[in-house]
Amino acid sequence: MLLPWDQQLDLHGYYAPYKNFTDDEAIEHRRQVTADHPNLPARAGKIFMKIGGLIRPDGTIARYRISALAKPEIDADKLARVLLEVAKERAA
Repeated sequence: MLLPWDQQLDLHGYYAPYKNFTDDEAIEHRRQVTADHPNLPARAGKIFMKIGGLIRPDGTIARYRISALAKPEIDADKLARVLLEVAKERAA
């Protein structure tokens, strides 16, 4: 199952799986996101239920390969390292 880009961003935006939140931080994040984007919890919940179909009615888990395609926040350090490496290669 490949989620469209916008659905990946909705999941990341609401649940923020790439962040190491404490429970309280996660709750505060979701409060803030809900205040800024009131319909995001509903959209993210529907998408989550869609991928929740990974568990079959008999309790067994369907075999899927899940990989992350969307990372909504830029890793500035990684980007800087890549740009420096490209610049070094071009200068050589």
